[in-house]
Amino acid sequence: MLLRIAKRGHGLITSIHLPAIGVKLIVSIIYDMHMIFSVACISAVRFFYNEPLFRSKCERIGRRFRMEQLPHLTGSSSIEFGDNVRLSGKSAMAFSDQIVARPILKVGDGVFIGRDCGLHIAHSIKVGDNTLIAKGVSIYDFDGHPYDADERREEQIVSGTNRAPVKIGRDVWVGSRAIILRGVIVGNGAIIAAGSVWFAMSSAIRLSRATQPRSSRCRKRAVRLCSASAKVISPDHSGSSKLRGAAVARSEKAVLQMMLEGAPLVG
Repeated sequence: MLLRIAKRGHGLITSIHLPAIGVKLIVSIIYDMHMIFSVACISAVRFFYNEPLFRSKCERIGRRFRMEQLPHLTGSSSIEFGDNVRLSGKSAMAFSDQIVARPILKVGDGVFIGRDCGLHIAHSIKVGDNTLIAKGVSIYDFDGHPYDADERREEQIVSGTNRAPVKIGRDVWVGSRAIILRGVIVGNGAIIAAGSVWFAMSSAIRLSRATQPRSSRCRKRAVRLCSASAKVISPDHSGSSKLRGAAVARSEKAVLQMMLEGAPLVG
């Protein structure tokens, strides 16, 4: 009985609203003042606290650097940012020094990195000028765990064979929630479909220039893979790695359509 009365009372209270009729101008001014105060506080925290802390962890940061929240950094690293780089929201940058003493993150000029991105580095990740990385993108230059089950039981995280640098060219657009794995090389001007997963072959995946899907240039050039008969590294159930052949020579139109739909090119 008391619970029923409490629910009705809660519903009645939550249905009552203060009307803005007659005081709309006053309420609007209060809202504007609230937004100005909030932006001023955020800017002060960024300028006096977040940015100095982040700069102390970087080898170099160029001019007109902009950031919103303090990124989550772990491990020893070498970080270089070019001019006009913008970090939106809060991202994570995790470095593993098991193979390389100071893994490298190098970001070119005019790069935008969206919120909730994750950069996981054991060797190096390099991003070219004027590249746009949307929110939630994950980039790994190592597999995280060895293929061998015994090594995983020994809690070995990175080995020399399951890491490879990731290189992203100039003017690339990486769509939201895309995942780029070790050894992938993205060519200049490429577009990575939102939610897609990109993994490297023995000779690496290379994406050529692709702009709008309806562009005649995009239809003609589409996506070229660096090898027409590359081999894909895939682990078998015993934990060891084996090479299996993959026919990756496909028409440019078909490859482009698969890329835009987020389908894998090989495998």
